[in-house]
Amino acid sequence: MGHQNRTTTDDREADEPANAGAERTRGRAEGAMSRMSDDEIRDGRVYNGFDYELQVWVVNGVIQPVGLGKALAGQSIYAVDGAEERST
Repeated sequence: MGHQNRTTTDDREADEPANAGAERTRGRAEGAMSRMSDDEIRDGRVYNGFDYELQVWVVNGVIQPVGLGKALAGQSIYAVDGAEERST
């Protein structure tokens, strides 16, 4: 019998910030329509949450070194071209 490649929840969430799972499930439990409802927006950019244009996690305005954000890690979300713009 060969080894089967399976992606577990732990594998998918390994690159997310520590509080991302709680944020994702909290919105669902409250009946939120999208994951974006938990994002904190400041000056038109995602300050805390997930930037869907860049596909990166942002904490306190700084791109986190997880997932696709590894290449942009440590940079301010306000200094990166192509960052998602949203109104509050």
